[in-house]
Amino acid sequence: MADSNIVYYSNGLYLKSEIHFPELQTSIKPPDFTITFGEIQDVLEDANYSDDFQQINLQEYQLNIPSIAKFLVKNSNEVIIDVYSNSDERDVRMYFLASILPVLVHKYKLLPLHSCCINVNGQAFLIGGDSGSGKSTFALGMHRKGYDILNDDVSTIGFASNGNPLAYIGYRQIKLLTESLESYGYEISDFEKLNTEVVKYRFPLQEEIKNDSLPIKAVFLFDHDPLKKDVEVEELRGLAAFLQLTKNTFRVELLKELGLKKNHFELCSKIAQKIKVFKVTRPQEMGPEEFSTHMEKLFLTF
Repeated sequence: MADSNIVYYSNGLYLKSEIHFPELQTSIKPPDFTITFGEIQDVLEDANYSDDFQQINLQEYQLNIPSIAKFLVKNSNEVIIDVYSNSDERDVRMYFLASILPVLVHKYKLLPLHSCCINVNGQAFLIGGDSGSGKSTFALGMHRKGYDILNDDVSTIGFASNGNPLAYIGYRQIKLLTESLESYGYEISDFEKLNTEVVKYRFPLQEEIKNDSLPIKAVFLFDHDPLKKDVEVEELRGLAAFLQLTKNTFRVELLKELGLKKNHFELCSKIAQKIKVFKVTRPQEMGPEEFSTHMEKLFLTF
């Protein structure tokens, strides 16, 4: 059991936890919510939605991952975890970060975007796209060039006092497949598996980042096309930008049951009006290092 007095920071939220999170930075600020171990009943009372894994009512969200843990979010300020016997703590941490934390981000009326986030000269560039589009491999390439990676996989967007969008720091690792690491010449044996189920590896980001957030400069949505010869960049405006932000929102399928669809619509509308959104199509045969060099040049023109 970890020191339950430690406060961690991730994605715009501060949490005090009985689980140690080596992926997260620590903070001296008061927590927004706590994580404790406890017993969770199989059935959530007054649920307005349920499936094989999830149950939701107006105040609570419950997730059951067989053989790993049950998770219960209560009133946005408490998470209870009921761990199954012989479960691996890596799996518990992964499901909290990947599935429970985005629900809390929504509940705090912030926007979790399926994207990584890169600090380029004090400005945040968000890299989104479908799974397999190369976001994490690209983030590793930019990390190797000396750029800070604020987030991998999920980037949370909020707003400064002047109304401009901000990206918040997330967990300090990049999740990578074997082929991504090998494409940069790394030995798989040098890295820890992210969990026991998915064949991904944890590439740790050791350096601490002093600022909790950075102003967002632009969002780039990756795609690839085997017929393309060169990288193509298209700016998306108006409704097209709005729709891509909604499409790339993490855990968007839960918003109706959580009572947050209106808030999500307003967040995406405001962000689409404030920052530029681009679609980036790259040739299938372009290697990751060549592509990251191409995109770095583009970022530096902003």
